[in-house]
Amino acid sequence: TGIDAVTGNYIYFLDSDDLMASDDVLEYCYNIAEKNKLEIITGGGKAFYQNEMLESLFPEYKLRYKIKEETDTPISGIETIKFLRETKSFHVIQGCRLFNRKFILKNKIKFAEGQIHEDVTYTFESFYLAKRVMVVKKQMLLRRLRDDSIVTKPLSSANLFGYINAFIDTVRFIDRNKEQYPIDDAIGYTIIGIKTEFIKIFNQLEKQEINKFLRSLNKEQLYYFRTFLKNEINYKESISLLEQQINDESEQNKTLVNNIFKYATSHISSHSKVNNYDYSKHKNPINIVLISDKNFFIPLCTTIQSLRTSKNDNSYYRVYVINSDFEERNKTILKLLQTQ
Repeated sequence: TGIDAVTGNYIYFLDSDDLMASDDVLEYCYNIAEKNKLEIITGGGKAFYQNEMLESLFPEYKLRYKIKEETDTPISGIETIKFLRETKSFHVIQGCRLFNRKFILKNKIKFAEGQIHEDVTYTFESFYLAKRVMVVKKQMLLRRLRDDSIVTKPLSSANLFGYINAFIDTVRFIDRNKEQYPIDDAIGYTIIGIKTEFIKIFNQLEKQEINKFLRSLNKEQLYYFRTFLKNEINYKESISLLEQQINDESEQNKTLVNNIFKYATSHISSHSKVNNYDYSKHKNPINIVLISDKNFFIPLCTTIQSLRTSKNDNSYYRVYVINSDFEERNKTILKLLQTQ
């Protein structure tokens, strides 16, 4: 891989469509990392938009990667996860971090190939193993929000596979290291976070995508879905698909995951609130039906966005749009609103 060919002291990941926040950002982080013998230094970022439509649809990304507080001295990666969660600054974007090369190679930390949301597992594994990490407020990354990206395109079964694989990979990793690292807040935050994101996406998908996901599960994915995830989803019609496939799978990690959930429930305040949003409210949505044609499409989008931004904290809206003449572009924009 490319990492194996690196000869420098540090590794920085920058996606092809993103930008560094300033010309001096790597020098700034390098100097702090060298001075403090860091394995990871993590900072902030800011989103910029390909067009005004995306900016109106995804305004929350402007501040999503902002770091609100920083650390004065090195702390462990596990403490860093807790620090970022408590200061509401946690994110999984690797372009906001600089990694020590020897640390990455020694621990064989690699991105999962061929799946999305791979940053979730990479973030947890690297922080979990790191002994010396610092958090800085400095913006490291300008993240581009463009059409047809993971963030902006409609949700699909691929998102579910990304999160269920992240769930499985994280459980495997915890199991391999459980003798050295006991279950704590960082582990609880991570597992509960992955679980709530999976449930949120599942409950927003159309029936066709849900069935596609359920029919494509391998035995291990099926086991984890059945045991830890399916009881909290709203969509029940296709669960019968699972019962036809299930055999007696190995349950070697069942006790481990149940212990993590139990710990999170008893030790982490409001553990279902990930990124300051309580997805447990999805169980009691408010249904809203809107009727429009393409001549009133802009007012329709404005109405939906207004509902989203002005809703009561205790509400979750499930919006249905009835139409007969929408073009593909109209449908695509509505799909973007659906992800919110």
